Amino acid sequence: RESAAQDVNLVLREISVPGVFVTAFFGSLDPADGALYSGNCGHPLPLVRRRDGVTTPLADMADVPLGGLDHIEPPMVTTRLGPGDAVVMYTDGVVEHPSEAGGFFGVERLTTAVAAAPQADADGILASILTHLARHAGQCAASDDQCIVVCSRDVVDGL
Repeated sequence: RESAAQDVNLVLREISVPGVFVTAFFGSLDPADGALYSGNCGHPLPLVRRRDGVTTPLADMADVPLGGLDHIEPPMVTTRLGPGDAVVMYTDGVVEHPSEAGGFFGVERLTTAVAAAPQADADGILASILTHLARHAGQCAASDDQCIVVCSRDVVDGL
């Protein structure tokens, strides 16, 4: 629903402290045809992993975070997920996870981890991300909250 972002924005405007904002990614997947309808309010761009392993950011649709303005209308984008494709959503705490050497995990390493998953299903992609992230971090603890959500579209009839 296109007004979901504005509905949440209005609630945040009523209850939040001035200067406080929230980033969010809104998405709705139609399992029948694989259409992912999405909008982004200042959140890191999700990654799309195609069945063949090619991994790219979702179309750039960044808009302002929620709670900062009275009215927002984030652009909505439609992306088709074919059988065997997946979308990876994550918080900034994942890509900003430091290493013992001082560098962040970053979007490039995350993209490599997603593409390197030997299994293209959600569990396989998540396992690859967690392995790469642990290898990068070593003993260095996360400095921010982390959340990763992977949604994959099943392969149907051997396609």
